[in-house]
Amino acid sequence: MWRREMIKKEWIWQMDGVKECPIQLDESPEFCSAGTCDYCREQQKKFQGEDWIDRIAKFGKNIQWMMVLILLLTFGCTPANGQVLIETEIFTVEYSEEFEQPLKIDYIVQCPFGDVSRSGMDFEVWPEVKTSDDDDYYKNVWDKGHLAPANSFNCDKETLEKTFVYINSALQHQSLNRGVWSQLESFEKSLAMFYEVSVTIEVLFDGSPQVLPTGATVPTGFIKILRWDDRTAVFYFPNENTSGTDWEDYLKR
Repeated sequence: MWRREMIKKEWIWQMDGVKECPIQLDESPEFCSAGTCDYCREQQKKFQGEDWIDRIAKFGKNIQWMMVLILLLTFGCTPANGQVLIETEIFTVEYSEEFEQPLKIDYIVQCPFGDVSRSGMDFEVWPEVKTSDDDDYYKNVWDKGHLAPANSFNCDKETLEKTFVYINSALQHQSLNRGVWSQLESFEKSLAMFYEVSVTIEVLFDGSPQVLPTGATVPTGFIKILRWDDRTAVFYFPNENTSGTDWEDYLKR
């Protein structure tokens, strides 16, 4: 005397002290339709209805998860705090949609002998990510500061253009961007003529950073770490007027 029920598509057998069912353990649920017993026929009808409902529900859930996976693979991983991790062909960046600024970026200098002109290029937004834009840099002291430098990826026009995206742009004081920061970029490119140079930049928002009327938050400083030939150099730059200084003044270790 047996009864079988479907739980999560697995058939389990239990003793049934009321109905006698001659169905064999190795027979399929469809065998019940032969009319072996009332209980089996009821279970068969229940199985057929629940099976289709279950399949439709699971199909819908699978589609939802597939869409989520596609979005994550395409646009990066977005935790609840608004930080987005994006891996491009030339750099990996952790970006804050709250600050509309990058938080950290990693890259390897690829074009130590590149000399392609950046003339006519301008920054573009990144799909599905809330970034800064032209308004945040309009008529103020803040430059669109490349973190992964254009100068390190100017092998050809296509590679160079990949640096002109707002996920690679920080609100950087024009004196810093055009002065000691640019000088250090030239130094790392020179190093890359002889060594593989990997770089990490951390963007700081200490204390109560300035929030522009246009929405973006201004970084308070930058840490730049260069690694080559088993050596490491760490620099700290405050995001302010650095006129009259040299890039080596900001070397910490």
